[in-house]
Amino acid sequence: MEYQYTKYINQYQSLLLIAKASSIDISNYEANTELMVSSNDYDQIQINAPLDVNVPSNGKVVKFCAPLTGTYKISTSSYGGSSSSGIVDTALWVYQDSELMYQLAFNDDSDTSSLFSKISLFMDRGSCYYIKVRSAGDWIGQSIFARLTVELENPNVIKNLSVNGSIDVSTSTGDYFKFTPTESGYYTVFTGFYGRGTQSNDTMLYLYDNANLSDSNLIAYNDDVGTGDELHSFSAVTYPMSAGKTYYVVLKGYESSAVYARITLIMGGRDLYEFNNDHSTAYPIVFNHIYKALLSRSDWEETYGESDHFIINSQLDGYAYFSLKIPEGQLYNIRIYEKKQSLVQLMDLSNKSNVIETSFKTKKGISVSCFNSAIQCKS
Repeated sequence: MEYQYTKYINQYQSLLLIAKASSIDISNYEANTELMVSSNDYDQIQINAPLDVNVPSNGKVVKFCAPLTGTYKISTSSYGGSSSSGIVDTALWVYQDSELMYQLAFNDDSDTSSLFSKISLFMDRGSCYYIKVRSAGDWIGQSIFARLTVELENPNVIKNLSVNGSIDVSTSTGDYFKFTPTESGYYTVFTGFYGRGTQSNDTMLYLYDNANLSDSNLIAYNDDVGTGDELHSFSAVTYPMSAGKTYYVVLKGYESSAVYARITLIMGGRDLYEFNNDHSTAYPIVFNHIYKALLSRSDWEETYGESDHFIINSQLDGYAYFSLKIPEGQLYNIRIYEKKQSLVQLMDLSNKSNVIETSFKTKKGISVSCFNSAIQCKS
């Protein structure tokens, strides 16, 4: 990704922040009582193409890549589609990773009258998910003998955004938009009160440069544009866009909550608020995840160059690896602290290079304070 110097100091920039565990010493580890032997080279299930599963008691994992954005139903039923095949008590899991570490959903019985399972889950186009099916209840330890099906329940239509145009959104699952600028420059998409009303809503905005809404195409993101009162739970993303290129915006509620807000697109910057600007409001990040566009350029006159803060909570002693990419030619302060009763500075990485890579010991919590500007900011 290329960056160019700009005279603006009041715009969000797309930056890259990586935090991942390196070598962690594990003690007092209690082994998982369930061992599932499987390969990461999973069979793939297609939409509306039932898959009959007949495997030993440890179950089966299949991979599903969503062809469209929307809500999908994953369900089990009688093997071969025939009730004469008998009934098996099943359980379903959906994970976002092939290592089955990050669980998204689980279901045992679809309702009180059925031993089969059903999960309804919102999925993004182009993203892949991993579905595990296994026997449950009195059938635990027996072979799984059932049919697995994935269906699209509610496809999402991508709506068009226009400059200075607003759309009121009321949905339980989120909404999708696209925009093709006719003029290159900075654009801002932000949320506000539905219908110019007074009811606040905790929203999240994601900006992509490709119709495949995967993490690799995420170029900007924002949860809250401020801290304190509920007004700041709305979101705003500012980004330099190129004429003729189509950009995609995803609007969701915080932690999968409902959306009841107005989304607006304007040309120019809007960075009137500085979110996560101290240790008490540090934005939480996790190990083994890449974060883009989390560092913001503050409006110097409005916020006096306050820093962005992030916190990583570790439950184990060991080492963490930290990497940060800064646009060429820009100054910054980066300090890493250990957070106990008070903050103890571990290192100062200010103005070393445009790519920072380092490691540090972790214990209970690490607060990472970062700020980037074309002008040296205050610490």
